[in-house]
Amino acid sequence: MRLCHLVVGCGTYELATEVAELVRQAPDPSRAVIGLKNHGLTITGRSIREIFDRIDGMIVPHVPMT
Repeated sequence: MRLCHLVVGCGTYELATEVAELVRQAPDPSRAVIGLKNHGLTITGRSIREIFDRIDGMIVPHVPMT
């Protein structure tokens, strides 16, 4: 997974462009995982099922706030 520390606003064209470039640079762009600080993950795959299968057990669905 690549981690990205961009200084651009959420939902901006600049953010989309930077993420697209990071996906293009991935060893296999069809299976990229890009972590965006304060934004979450961008994960590519051939289908949503394939993406969920790849991350199964790796994502914490609920983070306790205590």
